[in-house]
Amino acid sequence: RDPGLMAAFTAILEAANSRGHEPEVAAAWVVEAPALIAALKLSVASHLDKIFTPLLSWLHARDDAVACGAASCLELTCKMTWPRIPGHAASLWPDVARAYAEADARAAADELRTQLKNLAVVLQLAAGDAFEEVWCRSKNEPV
Repeated sequence: RDPGLMAAFTAILEAANSRGHEPEVAAAWVVEAPALIAALKLSVASHLDKIFTPLLSWLHARDDAVACGAASCLELTCKMTWPRIPGHAASLWPDVARAYAEADARAAADELRTQLKNLAVVLQLAAGDAFEEVWCRSKNEPV
């Protein structure tokens, strides 16, 4: 792993967690972070909790571009770190399901739903039985 790339990723991750409530930070993060996540691949697995926290909140952002970008970043992160995803399926699914249910209120409803469907497929494939358990349990819960 490239120390320069990891240093850059750590810096933007710190910004996401400390300033993620600022719309400008969220908008920039979902545009810039995917290149670093793709380059670092499984190396980002040690930061999953810090990555998921802002991305899951951004799924519900008012800005459609941020919500779609967050879904895309989550999908990429799950692809790059798939061996670690089964342990996170239970914490990821409720926000994904809620964002999907709330997509009707958005101008970019179709785009967001497509991104969320792609994320759900990757999450299901990566998490396997862990996803099936969470998904079956969530059928009986209100969104």
